[in-house]
Amino acid sequence: MSLLLALACLSEPTPTIAAQNTPSPDLINKSELRSVDPSPRTVSGLLSNLADDATSQRALEDLVTIGDPAVPALGKEAIHGKDITARGWAVQALARIDSKAAEQEIVTVYERTHPGATEANALVHVWAAAAQIQQADDADELLALSQLRWQHPSLQRPFQARMATMASEITNLRGALELVNSDPTLAPALAGVLEKAQVSELAELMFNDANDGIRRTAAGLLASRSDEARTIARLYAFNPGAEKVPWAGGALYVPSLGWQKNDAQILVGNLVAWYVYCEDQGLSTEKQQIYNNLNSLGLVNTVGMDWPSFDGHELLVQYGNATSRGSARRILAEQGLLEDEDWAPLLERIR
Repeated sequence: MSLLLALACLSEPTPTIAAQNTPSPDLINKSELRSVDPSPRTVSGLLSNLADDATSQRALEDLVTIGDPAVPALGKEAIHGKDITARGWAVQALARIDSKAAEQEIVTVYERTHPGATEANALVHVWAAAAQIQQADDADELLALSQLRWQHPSLQRPFQARMATMASEITNLRGALELVNSDPTLAPALAGVLEKAQVSELAELMFNDANDGIRRTAAGLLASRSDEARTIARLYAFNPGAEKVPWAGGALYVPSLGWQKNDAQILVGNLVAWYVYCEDQGLSTEKQQIYNNLNSLGLVNTVGMDWPSFDGHELLVQYGNATSRGSARRILAEQGLLEDEDWAPLLERIR
């Protein structure tokens, strides 16, 4: 979306002093550029022409053609100019010049046009903010400018439109999750990538990513896959040969997808198995993580258990009484604890 089209979509109260002379969005389209003398005298003349409706379009195109040599003068015009229309054209010219110098000048214009000073400065300040959004080359650069749309709510739409354009080029699932984790409002723009993600791909990130925010976002997406609840429950299956828990090195997330009893029994059984493992191995942190999930999601109530005991031995008995002695026995068998003097006697307490 162009700078001026963004201005046309302003939703916050703004001054009206430039309402009739704001440059047309049609002029954003680049025309064929001719060779223009880049001398200061030429630049000065072109800047004067920006205030005249009859000459402003050609002057804008010529200033964009001149490029960097015109940048300092354009910045000065945008900040100190006497005519608000010319100042608006100057901002747009800077937005269209593809160079680091122009990008930096736009930042300078933004910083030096305090919105509280005059009505004209308030307009230029917002225009310079929108120009920065227009100039962003990739999603990372655009995300770095997120604060602008919160400071100027009228820029929400152009920001979202710009991100939507960039998002269409993102095919990497983790990259998409990183963007959503940074700004959840970007999810609609990334729907194409997110909706195609396989449960196994999301699970890999939920269990193993170094960034807990990515883990949480992946779990959130899995929570929308209630039709695959059984598959998701089995992601937590105990591995008898495990040397560590599947989520080692980060947070444990369990998708909150309105678990039905049959699927919840599979999930809780898997979590209890890992709980027994953690208690037997002395993994207090991981044990606490499981306990938190059992409580926060109400899973134990779904399978008919009382409030879960923090003691692994008692928790196994609770689970067995809510399901069956055979379920508890399988957990101990998988971990080679059927003959263990601490764990084996617990089976006798299960009805």
